Amino acid sequence: MAQHRTIVVALDGTPASETVIPYAADLARQGHLDLLLVHVIDPQIVDAVSSEGHTVYVDEALDWHLVHARQYLRVQAERVAQDGLAVHTDVEVGAPAEAIVQAARHGDAACIAMATHGRVGFARWALGSVADQVLTLADRPVLLLRACKAQGSPAPLSSIILPLDGSDLAEKALPEAEHYARTMGGKVIVLRAVRPVPYLPVEQGVVGATVELDAARRYTDFVTGWLGQRVPAAEGYAELGSPVDEVVALAQGTPGSMVVMSTHGRSGIGRAVLGSVTNQIVRQCGRPVLVVPPGAWKDQVAEKPRVTTAA
Repeated sequence: MAQHRTIVVALDGTPASETVIPYAADLARQGHLDLLLVHVIDPQIVDAVSSEGHTVYVDEALDWHLVHARQYLRVQAERVAQDGLAVHTDVEVGAPAEAIVQAARHGDAACIAMATHGRVGFARWALGSVADQVLTLADRPVLLLRACKAQGSPAPLSSIILPLDGSDLAEKALPEAEHYARTMGGKVIVLRAVRPVPYLPVEQGVVGATVELDAARRYTDFVTGWLGQRVPAAEGYAELGSPVDEVVALAQGTPGSMVVMSTHGRSGIGRAVLGSVTNQIVRQCGRPVLVVPPGAWKDQVAEKPRVTTAA
């Protein structure tokens, strides 16, 4: 993979958005990268606030937002810099998603990190709004974390969970999984979940599930063998069950894990089939999820195994 300079962390000024910082800082530290903290001022919000009663002019309101945004980012940067990281800040004015993606391009970022609140509006980023737009526009991976109450410092990231379904789309996450496993000095856990077919008769359903599970095991063995030559350690599992449930259970049961997976992005993370799975995993697993959108690294040709034929 190409060398990068930073990891961009998008912050909206709320404590919930800051919950992704420790994970982004961990990745930056392991990859010898700088952190770039970005806050975007939406001019539509400024216009709305300044027009109430016409007591504040737009320029004055914007100046106020700029001053407070810079102060906010300076405080956050000082906290992170105590751990020895090089931290930079950037305040942008514009449409949030576009500005975040552009800042990542200018900062030569390895990924964009952001917490999702599950509520509405830029100050309450939700899957399906700003995060969805970032995934649609991004030309690099996006690290998503469902914001929750901080529970002390998270365990250092040390393993990658890689859900695959045998498709070319899912396998686009392979280079990222390999890269971060090598950076962490950790392992990749390949998971393929076989969803039961509920409408078949019991006998047919059992036979069909057994055949599918055997094929899934051959597939994960093949991928694991390929990855084992490239990362410190790799292991694979094929399970019968819901992809979301299996990934969430594995992520929650693996300390220091980060999920790495692809999504469509044609109609947004919540509307595509695999995107819907990604959406649910981000919301439920409580672990950072590195999502590889279809536009990521289009100009780079990454090596990957011909695993689809093994499925």
